[in-house]
Amino acid sequence: MLCPRCPTLVMSVSGGNSVDPLTMKLERILVKTCDHFKGAQEPACFSWRGDQYTIAEILDRWYEGYMDATRMPLRYYKVKTVEGDIFVLRYHELFDAWCLLVPVEEKPEA
Repeated sequence: MLCPRCPTLVMSVSGGNSVDPLTMKLERILVKTCDHFKGAQEPACFSWRGDQYTIAEILDRWYEGYMDATRMPLRYYKVKTVEGDIFVLRYHELFDAWCLLVPVEEKPEA
């Protein structure tokens, strides 16, 4: 899949400014990024559950773990697709892995 936003793509297979792990789950995704001088820059396109998404805009970005040597560096991107859907993508630098944060379905009240 060629993304119209970035003519030169490098593929990485993997996978709120602070995400509550009790209310979210991660699913690994395939991401194509616009890489200029180092790997895994901004995401441009991704595929999830058999569907392809082109990113129209990066709405927000934040980092986790850079100031604490005991935590792995993570980069988060809140993105809007050309279809208008909003997703949060996470990049794990150590494993070169991209994931999508998927809201866990709420259990019905008893």
